[in-house]
Amino acid sequence: MLKTEPDEDFSVSRDDFSVSRETNSLPLCVSRDDFSVSRDDISVSRDDISVSRDDISAQEISEAKRSTTAKLFITVKPVDANPPEISVSSPEGYANENSPIGEKVLDSNGNPLVITVTDKDFGPTDPKPSYVFELTTPFFIIDKNGHLLVNENNLDRDPPNPGRFKFQVVAREKSGAAASAPMSVTVHLNDVNDNAPMLPIIAPVAVPAGDVRRKVAAIKATDNDEGDNAIVTYSIYHVSNNGNNKFTINPITGLLETVGKLNAGDQYSLTVQATDKGGLYSQAIVEVTISPGPNTQSPIFEQSVYDIEVSEGATINSTVATITVRVGKYIWYLFWCWY
Repeated sequence: MLKTEPDEDFSVSRDDFSVSRETNSLPLCVSRDDFSVSRDDISVSRDDISVSRDDISAQEISEAKRSTTAKLFITVKPVDANPPEISVSSPEGYANENSPIGEKVLDSNGNPLVITVTDKDFGPTDPKPSYVFELTTPFFIIDKNGHLLVNENNLDRDPPNPGRFKFQVVAREKSGAAASAPMSVTVHLNDVNDNAPMLPIIAPVAVPAGDVRRKVAAIKATDNDEGDNAIVTYSIYHVSNNGNNKFTINPITGLLETVGKLNAGDQYSLTVQATDKGGLYSQAIVEVTISPGPNTQSPIFEQSVYDIEVSEGATINSTVATITVRVGKYIWYLFWCWY
């Protein structure tokens, strides 16, 4: 290999250096003419990414005229004039709450959310640089294929959690400082039936005695799930004191009522249950005491005819007879006085 140093006996003509777009060849030869090259003297476009010449030659200016040849390859590297550009298949994504790490975020059609990067500095056949993705949230990441993945266990949609994550994504070249403009992505968490309905503590209730239908309490459960997962039905699980046929509950509204005859002084302990569509449930106890109710029965005299004798010497306001009247299991006493 002949290594030459610039001196008065070696020069290259500018006219002998050019780039041919048709042949991608670089005619290069050595002549005796003076030659100088500046940055303005050579212009190569992006279409001439790779330019080669079969051979170049160098010859001594001497009687021996010794020479050598070599192959010359010129690769034109792109100037980083354009930042990378990031795009996403959909700005809105969906994932089930409590999804495992690595679960793909999907769009509204059920397709994986894909993030892609383009760079105008590179042509279709150019080797592409590697990019790293920077997200303003730790709950999601982007894999090497551009898929948006869950990156945190136990993502919860239920209150007081947000149920929606809005963040920004930036693509940055690994080997350089070029970065894309930020792009916003929103991920919604789909509800999963993971909460049982909750019943409140119910205060003891007093219900008047009798055999007519009466309200006991309005049972209302809450469920942190949404939609169909939050639909609750009510039922009576158990009633003490053989009272199963004396109470009923509306499965939709939760209205608890009496339906059988209730006697004053009786006590009942009712276990009510709220169940959602997924079979999750909770229970609560309702303590019911039967108080004396209004007079709902006709009074009954112990005798149909009373024959009373009064002494002619009886003083005013003296008792002349005691009449007994029975109302249900209660007994009333009427005192007849002379006045």
